[in-house]
Parts: sequence; C-alpha cells; structure tokens
Amino acid sequence: MDAIPCQRRGIQNPAYSASKVFLMVSGNGLSLDIVGRGINAVGESPGIMRFLVLSCSLSENSRSRRMAEVVRNDLDDAGEEVDFVDLRHHALPFCDGGAAYGDPAVAPIAERVKRADGIILAGPIYNYDYNAAAKNVVEMTGSGSWSGKVVGFIAAAGGQGSYLSVLPLANSLMADFRCVIVPRFVYADGSAFGDDGELDNEEVRERIRSLGVDLVGFTQGLAGVLENR
Repeated sequence: MDAIPCQRRGIQNPAYSASKVFLMVSGNGLSLDIVGRGINAVGESPGIMRFLVLSCSLSENSRSRRMAEVVRNDLDDAGEEVDFVDLRHHALPFCDGGAAYGDPAVAPIAERVKRADGIILAGPIYNYDYNAAAKNVVEMTGSGSWSGKVVGFIAAAGGQGSYLSVLPLANSLMADFRCVIVPRFVYADGSAFGDDGELDNEEVRERIRSLGVDLVGFTQGLAGVLENR
C-alpha cells in the first residue's frame, strides 16, 4: 500500500490544523489516514465546531473553575465558538429518575450540552470522584444531549493521590453515552495555585492549553464519523 501526502484545504485555524493527511492506495481502493487535526475522517473540512466548557463546582473560590476559565479563554482566543456553563448559576434538581426531568431548569442546560460538538467538563474531586453536581448534570441531561460528544476533563483536588479519580465518570460517558474521551486530562492540586487563588503553575497551564488543542483536534477529526453513526 502506498501513502500519498494530500494537500489540506479549508482549515481556518492554523493553530489546530492537521499535521499530515495521507491518501492510502491499495487494491481495495482509496482511503484517508489522518494524522493530526483539521480534516475529518470522511476527508472533508468540518463545518463550524461548537465547544462547551462545563464548570461543575459549586464553590465560590473554585480552583477547577479557574482552570475552566483558562481553557475557555484559550478556545475563544483561537477563534473557536465556545459556550461556558457555570453550575453555580443553575439550580438543577437532584435526579430522581422521574419528575425532576420536567423541572424548567433542566431543558436549557440540556440544549446547551446537545448543541456542543466537544465538551470540557471541569470540577472538584471529592471522595475520589467528581463532585455530586457533575454526576447530577450528566444524569439530568442524559444520552439525548451527550451521545457521541468528544469530552475532555479538568479536575482540581486536595492532593496528588486521586489522579485516577477522573476515570469513573469518563468510563460511564464512554460506555453509556458512546462519548469519545480525549486521552489527556488536567489534574491539579492546591500547589498549582498562588495565595490569591490564581493558577500560577506553568506546567499545569501548558497542560490546559494542550487539552484545548486536543479537544478541537479530536472533535474536528471525528466529525464525519460521529455524525454518520
């Protein structure tokens, strides 16, 4: 099988463009092998991609919210269409598997999740898991909103020992809602923040930037696949 480099077309944001695209020629015909970002898996430049940063902390002095704001600003500065939901400002009911779904606070959030192509979920880690508000918003908005989304994670914790605590929620989104999980997440404890509560660790800052780049790349690259399933 021969690999022939193809010219990229229609990429509006060079910061998130594909590194290489190959046209694979074999006895069975032609196929595309995308290495990098910018062209989707059916060989077309994706249309407008919409991104959502979902801040799940209910704390006024939330470190995860500060990191969520950083990635929101990165996406905005890169020219992406990005929405930001702060759950402090949305009084979602607790999921009861029944009447709570009809609460008027639910539909607007569900619609904003559904509208997004790629999502960053940011929240604190309590008792080796995301906080209850994070799980509750997933349960209340459901598969009709989350199915087929590309999802990345940001977590703030009290110490370094809970770095794998992202996995239960990631696994449930992947298994239940067929989400595609970005294989990079940002986890930070209090040492990454200054006395003023602001993020001052350059390594964490760079990981947040990389997460935003990966979210856009995965969402663009998988657009045709996810739409056609």
